Amino acid sequence: MLATMSSLPTLLPQHTMATLSPSLACAPSPPTPLSAYLLPSDGLGHYTYGIDFIFLVAPPSTMSPESKLANTDFEDALSSRCGHDIPLPPDTPITRGCFIFSGPWHDNAFASLLCPDQEGLYLTFTSSSLLPTHGPVPSSRLVLIIAAARDYNLTQIDIRQAYLQAELPEKLYMRVPPGIPAFNEKREPLVCRLNRSLYGLKQAGREWGVLFASFLTSWGFVRSTIDTCLFTYARSGLILWVLVYVDDCIIADNSEDLRARFVTDLGKRFPVDDRGELEWMLGLAVRRDRANRVLTLSQELYIKDLVDRYASYISAGHNRKYDTPVEEGLRLSHDDCPTPGSADAELMLTLKPIYMALVGAFLWLGSMTYSEVQHVTTQLARFVSNPGPKHIAAAWRVLIYLDGQRTRALRFEPNASLPLHVYVDSSWESKFSCSGAYYFFMGCHFHWFSKLQRSVSLSSAEAEFFGCMLALKDALWLRQLLLDLGVLAPGPTQMWCDSKSAVALALDPVAFKNTKHILRAAEFLKDHVLRGSVTISHSKGSTMVADILTKGQARPVFLQLMKLLLGYSKNPVADIKD
Repeated sequence: MLATMSSLPTLLPQHTMATLSPSLACAPSPPTPLSAYLLPSDGLGHYTYGIDFIFLVAPPSTMSPESKLANTDFEDALSSRCGHDIPLPPDTPITRGCFIFSGPWHDNAFASLLCPDQEGLYLTFTSSSLLPTHGPVPSSRLVLIIAAARDYNLTQIDIRQAYLQAELPEKLYMRVPPGIPAFNEKREPLVCRLNRSLYGLKQAGREWGVLFASFLTSWGFVRSTIDTCLFTYARSGLILWVLVYVDDCIIADNSEDLRARFVTDLGKRFPVDDRGELEWMLGLAVRRDRANRVLTLSQELYIKDLVDRYASYISAGHNRKYDTPVEEGLRLSHDDCPTPGSADAELMLTLKPIYMALVGAFLWLGSMTYSEVQHVTTQLARFVSNPGPKHIAAAWRVLIYLDGQRTRALRFEPNASLPLHVYVDSSWESKFSCSGAYYFFMGCHFHWFSKLQRSVSLSSAEAEFFGCMLALKDALWLRQLLLDLGVLAPGPTQMWCDSKSAVALALDPVAFKNTKHILRAAEFLKDHVLRGSVTISHSKGSTMVADILTKGQARPVFLQLMKLLLGYSKNPVADIKD
């Protein structure tokens, strides 16, 4: 049952109002039905979602337990003084305020008060996943690997009304949101003076980040120099790591008493929900087998929702299954894009939004758990403005492949004897070559990339050399991250490349005339080899797992490389001799 906007004022924070100049006066408008503000579902359970000032607009008799909890959160938010009466200076800019409503049409509806002064504010929310707002993902995966290896506790907490906790140093004024009385008894227009930040303000995230970081550092945490969302506490053998994701925190610790003391102190400063054992992280289901020191990350529900949404399109023209995400040697180009006015262009008018949604989903899956689809997804992403039949066919194949792999999770089964390893490969192209790399720690691949090089390579050796340079950049970043966590093994990081020429160039301190045009890149790589940060060795092509990230392989080759990738902790590729 839906309420009308006329019922909202009794549920909203009682901001005191400042007076607007007469030039901004306007006639009062009648109450607007709530249904005018609700955004329909896109078929996958997504609704426009705002985070602050959550309150209930459905009758109490229809409240579910979750609804009552949300209503309690809103009542807690009312205790925060967010505005006060102050005369509005002349010629002062005023931002607008609005409500974002979310929820099923037939169920309880929720609303959020936001101050949308920037584009791209609104996030989509799905019932089985959260969209990421966080620091680098490799940091979280690395912490999970270490926690699994050392049997650390993994828990999660949530800070309620996070942005509401930070005070605003600037004087900001907001128009009265829709449905709230916009005039006083003298018929003068009113505005809100904001004392605290709201979601949507450009400075809201920064103010909350500064506030929360200052609390953590005052408690004794050390902020990582390489990942500002990672805070570490290590004293007398006690470990407490906190990964911050705006208002969600993942905690890894080896002492329940230390964690309890931290959460208690945190609860005295901010409203905290202790969610116990970590079960979901950034939309990934987290499962642990502590007896065997195994942890898995799964996106099965996300893939299921995606496949169910486009099941009719798949069944219409794709009856077979695929165990590779892309056909061997596939090359997509702008020559495959339809010309305006052609029959293919008319056909793609309805398929273009679907293509764009699929590419976005593949980018998310490829960066989180299914690394093998990242290369083909980067190709598909180049044609979202004008996709053709060949592009959409390649996208359907990726979706069918993911459907067949949905139950396969990213498995972390750490082998503590294995340090940081890097495998890098490049595919030489006529224009921009493609480079890819896998990073392993304790035998678990936790970071990878597949990207185009920014310059044209004149030879395959040059392309491979540039790939090693790109991989080195991330390797140095990860070495510093491991150092901040106190788990960096002594000695250089081992990197493997399947080009003997590139390896020889990296190990030779003398610059030859045929490397003058890439001298800066050559010196960067050689310098770190001489410093002992990294050492480069040759790997035969049949065991180069990074080949998955640079090109489409034949089915037997792909399956063999995936077997090596997924079983690296038990049978490292480096142990397979030529």
